[in-house]
Amino acid sequence: MSIYGVLVVFAALVFVVATFISHTVAALIILPLVASVGQNMDEPHPNLLVMGTVLMASGAMGLPTSGFPNMSKLYITPYVSRILY
Repeated sequence: MSIYGVLVVFAALVFVVATFISHTVAALIILPLVASVGQNMDEPHPNLLVMGTVLMASGAMGLPTSGFPNMSKLYITPYVSRILY
């Protein structure tokens, strides 16, 4: 597979994982794997793969409640609005 094909596969993987868990946790889980795959390729580009995966992890939000801060805000908002109004 080419470097861009591998980057697309890892970007899709981190998008799916970061949709259901925190973006930081998804990056901590997947980035060591990405770096080792990048070092073992014919043309080693671990930094390119890591940077592309990090950019996808920072922008990955498939659901409005992706990540713990958004989920906790979702549950707190009705109670706060009842208190304020």
